[in-house]
Amino acid sequence: MVKVITDVDGCLSAGRFASFNLDTFQRLQKIVEQNDIHLVLASGRAQGYLECISQILNLNTPYICENGAAIFDPHLNKYIYNTESALIEQASNRIVDKFKKAAVFEPNKQFTLSLRLVNDRFADIKEEFTAINELLSDVEELDVTHSNSAIDILPKSHSKLSALEILCAQNNWSPEEFIGFGDSKNDLDFLSVCKVAGAPANCTPQVANLVDHVSQYDNIEGLVEFLNSTLAS
Repeated sequence: MVKVITDVDGCLSAGRFASFNLDTFQRLQKIVEQNDIHLVLASGRAQGYLECISQILNLNTPYICENGAAIFDPHLNKYIYNTESALIEQASNRIVDKFKKAAVFEPNKQFTLSLRLVNDRFADIKEEFTAINELLSDVEELDVTHSNSAIDILPKSHSKLSALEILCAQNNWSPEEFIGFGDSKNDLDFLSVCKVAGAPANCTPQVANLVDHVSQYDNIEGLVEFLNSTLAS
């Protein structure tokens, strides 16, 4: 069995509201089936979105939701790990009190927050991140990070890598046995421990400097190229 972990936005799709390249999804599904790949999806997205991706790829493997704050097992039809949500609710209330309607949250998340600040005073997501980070700087139990598409707030010490470590402990695996694929800051932790790490052409400079292989192709085309190259070597 070949173990692979991949991010979703920027790696399987071009991001929020972008259409899926279903032809390439079919190619990826064949690679997974023909090479006995145990594919773990790891995303900041909520459970329902990852369920759809799993269905497209005909996967029945547990997936990491909300940047490591939860793990859902479709075979058991339940979360096999999740954090508490009370602190996240308090953070949400504070953000709404400060930024009002400018705070636009990604719906359906239970254990973390993902949002953008839709306001002309912010030039880009880095400035939005700075504003949120300053607002929550006194809450030591929370981590505030950002990807290319959203600001993410989650309980401290939880990440895609920490969730992968939980999965590995349950199955007597090691994270170092995995092939990893990611494109942004939130993927750096698990990419740093994988035996081979790759990224699509659209990855950040930080990711490009870390991984073993940067594809010449974006998103899922990059993942397919990376897997074909890695499995052939």
